[in-house]
Amino acid sequence: MSDPTGNARGANGPLPPIRFAELAEALLPLAVDLVARWLPGGAKCGHEWVCGSLSGGAGSSCSVNLANGRWADFSTGEQGGDLLSLYAAIHGLSQARAAVDLAREEGLESV
Repeated sequence: MSDPTGNARGANGPLPPIRFAELAEALLPLAVDLVARWLPGGAKCGHEWVCGSLSGGAGSSCSVNLANGRWADFSTGEQGGDLLSLYAAIHGLSQARAAVDLAREEGLESV
């Protein structure tokens, strides 16, 4: 949703300007720690984090490339191109809300 000026709006009013590509890039060096926190039942396997699903259980149906952030849950067909979309999918958020929340959580608001 957007306001008349075209700015994104969240449940609590306008969202700050979001530079998605820059934020996604800034998250990559944190990928191992972030993904381990978000999908705790998984394990690092080479350059990927492998788990059972987006709920983070044990298994091998879901994988996240820790170098570039691309991910897929092969059992459901869900997939995305960066850690922002992964966070959004895990938490049931829009891309904009996920970006704002994640930037705040990781102290990356200036990105």
